[in-house]
Amino acid sequence: SLTISMAAMAISCSIGVFFGIIVSSVPVATILSVYIGNQISAISILPTIFLDFVDPIIFSLLIGPIAAAIMLTVSSILFSRKQF
Repeated sequence: SLTISMAAMAISCSIGVFFGIIVSSVPVATILSVYIGNQISAISILPTIFLDFVDPIIFSLLIGPIAAAIMLTVSSILFSRKQF
């Protein structure tokens, strides 16, 4: 569904921003954000596979923006403390 895909993309993009700020090497940041971002973006759908009573669309609408906002907040705090 579109909401599940958008939640996964939001989480993956926020992980990409996080690794882009943390790691100074572009290839390392790219590899980490692709692999770890894909693995962590599964949190928007994984509980709905194991628990029958959880609606996947509602769960994705809840967890996607929350996880992305948390990661972007952490990234912005780290970016403001980073010295160039």
